[in-house]
Amino acid sequence: LYLLSLEAAVDSRSERRIYTEGWSHRGHDWTPDGRALVASLQKKGGPLRSLYLVPLDGSPPRQLASASISAIQPAVARQGTRIAWASSIQDMNLW
Repeated sequence: LYLLSLEAAVDSRSERRIYTEGWSHRGHDWTPDGRALVASLQKKGGPLRSLYLVPLDGSPPRQLASASISAIQPAVARQGTRIAWASSIQDMNLW
């Protein structure tokens, strides 16, 4: 996931990676103060996606909740007090 200032969009050198490689990404939303993203991330090879707070200052992502189900497509409330998300459940035991 990368960040690019719209004011400098003509200059591709202004883009920067928000978090390091080794993560799989499945949706994000801005926090109301604009200083972080809430993102659905999964460490490569990890069992489930979980919600993480990803600061834009380069600090490492911080897990917000335990991963008992795979959380995707987070949406942060305008007040910043709640997060909604979808769950991706794949049950291969159909019979």
